[in-house]
Amino acid sequence: MEILSEIKSSNVKAVKYDSTTGRLYVQFLRKKVSDKPQEEYIYRNVDESEFQLIKESESIGSILRKVVKGKMFEKIELP
Repeated sequence: MEILSEIKSSNVKAVKYDSTTGRLYVQFLRKKVSDKPQEEYIYRNVDESEFQLIKESESIGSILRKVVKGKMFEKIELP
């Protein structure tokens, strides 16, 4: 699994990509502190070329919207 470090984004906290399954894992920054647990979104059928676009983009949030639009996802709560 490849993890992007040093993400500079006002919306995205963390991004991971599993090339064997084609899944992209994204955690978004919270706008407010709350009692709700952190959530992670898992997007399916993400190609390595799409992940490469994310890695090379100056605006991770903008390219993420384009890459994951219309893709199936699930949302999980993190401990």
